[in-house]
Amino acid sequence: MTTAHSIHIGLNSVARPSYRGWAGLLRACEHDARAMQSLCIAEGLTPTLLLTAAATRAAVLAEYDRVARALRPG
Repeated sequence: MTTAHSIHIGLNSVARPSYRGWAGLLRACEHDARAMQSLCIAEGLTPTLLLTAAATRAAVLAEYDRVARALRPG
């Protein structure tokens, strides 16, 4: 049985200090992440959604670690 893992990250802005003062103001990244999440839900998956405020480096890495630990051969 194949199990899929789906992580959707949408950043409408970034931390200025990490990007040499650029705020990375974007309009649709969170919307796109939600749209992809909806497609996965429609296919029976239980995706993870991390949006701007919650999508910290630590949160993203923790989610990758969680998924990596859950992976099995096949």
